[in-house]
Amino acid sequence: MTTAQSQDHHQVSAIGAPANGRRVLRLAALVVIAAVCLSAAVALIGSAIQTLHSSVAGAGVDTDAGSGGAAARREAITSAVTMGALAVLVAALTEIVLPRPLGLLRGVGNRRFVGGTLGATAGYIALLLLTGVFASTVAAGRAYPGSAVTDPTLLGRDLVESGAAGLAEELLLFAIPLALLGIWKSPRARWLGLALIVALRLGIHLYYGIGYAAVMVVPWLLGAWLLYRAIGTIWPLIIGHTLYDAALLTTMRTGHTWPYTALQIAAGIGAILLVTTVARTANRTDWIRSRESTRT
Repeated sequence: MTTAQSQDHHQVSAIGAPANGRRVLRLAALVVIAAVCLSAAVALIGSAIQTLHSSVAGAGVDTDAGSGGAAARREAITSAVTMGALAVLVAALTEIVLPRPLGLLRGVGNRRFVGGTLGATAGYIALLLLTGVFASTVAAGRAYPGSAVTDPTLLGRDLVESGAAGLAEELLLFAIPLALLGIWKSPRARWLGLALIVALRLGIHLYYGIGYAAVMVVPWLLGAWLLYRAIGTIWPLIIGHTLYDAALLTTMRTGHTWPYTALQIAAGIGAILLVTTVARTANRTDWIRSRESTRT
């Protein structure tokens, strides 16, 4: 090897080394992201199965009764905060590794959804409420153990868990798995992603009973998947999920009906905005097609 060839070889190696290092770091980050999502899924599904087993074994005995001690509440709150914080950190890492796949720094424009971010949030609340009503109508299931107990002392814990659920479920078990599968550039990845998020959400809601959970989760996740693809950001799903859980639990714990009434009003507005958005999108699509046919 001549001196010139040796210099060229060293220059190529110097250029390639940082690139290889970045690839290794990116791969390591993806492994960490996938491992956290998998761990969260295993933990939440295991908790759901344990709750279902306790409900069946206890013949409907309220698992919240007598378990609202200060130590137990602190432990539950700590666990929820940890899960929520972990979801945010992993989402931030995902944004860095996979150029903004979750849309954390992006709002919803009025062209994507009538009413922008607030409209999309109301639309997701409408989806949640409608799928819950649908499941209650056509399937028999178990209410979440303790959810019907009026005990305002449990509300603080419930509200923290509502926020953690919105973050963990919509990030770790929905948006991030879809982003990871999006690395696989294949049409199959889209449908595999849909099947995966349905399976994960079904698993963590098994405490409702398998039949009830399936009837509720399948249309819920199909609608969430379509909405997320349309708006390009996960925030409306996180906010809508949190507000939905918080309103229901506030009504159940305190006996006051106004939170659920507010939820119904938001859902009604969201349903109108959702229908308007779909109709406007369909009209725009027809207009584009007519323009293309005219040109040809």
